Amino acid sequence: MKINREILYKNGYVLIPREELTCVQTFLEKIDNINNNADLFEFQKKQKGTATLKHKVLYKEDFFVDFLFDSGLMKLVELYVGHKLYLTNYKHYLSQGKAPSLRWHRDSYFKKGRSVGLMPAPFKLIIYSSKTDKNNAATEVIDGTHRIDVLNPWVDLLMPILFRNRHSVIDARPGDVLLFQSNILHNRIAAKNNSFRSATIYGMVSSPIFQKDYYKGDNSKVIDRYNRLLE
Repeated sequence: MKINREILYKNGYVLIPREELTCVQTFLEKIDNINNNADLFEFQKKQKGTATLKHKVLYKEDFFVDFLFDSGLMKLVELYVGHKLYLTNYKHYLSQGKAPSLRWHRDSYFKKGRSVGLMPAPFKLIIYSSKTDKNNAATEVIDGTHRIDVLNPWVDLLMPILFRNRHSVIDARPGDVLLFQSNILHNRIAAKNNSFRSATIYGMVSSPIFQKDYYKGDNSKVIDRYNRLLE
């Protein structure tokens, strides 16, 4: 696979096709087994109809972390980014029915002169375990907006209009992976029909220094496992 770092720098994201990874089918089968048990999930208000896998289940399943390395994914990510990335946390999401939009936002930004989210902005990985497209609550991004930020939320509200020609909907298949910078403007499109969308999202930072705030409870064991596999 030819690694084009310019795409990641220019657009703020890159979609890694499942063909570049190994052990994908095994991962998807394990996810399907989890998705088929509704009792393992809980709803969070801010996610607007999307359920998240309960922490007690999430932290018990080592395969969520192991797959990052068994598949060769983290080697590819390092080639794109240019250095190793360190895990902060992860969540598994399940959207069913007519999931609403999440609105345009950045995961790391400034509000009234104060930073919200990690700084410098981390990367995120989305491993899709179902098909996602414009009808199925897909991720939508505005290309290049990770490099266009005047630190004003009112300007961010205008950007989807000003840069309407830069909108990109992420069409992904089960096993495809989206690597993106978390300060890019992005949105979850409202599902047009009763839909099913399954994805696992990982937070990744540039140094283990930034893992400290996440090193607590069962998540500390997850970080330790990741760091051992990264060595």
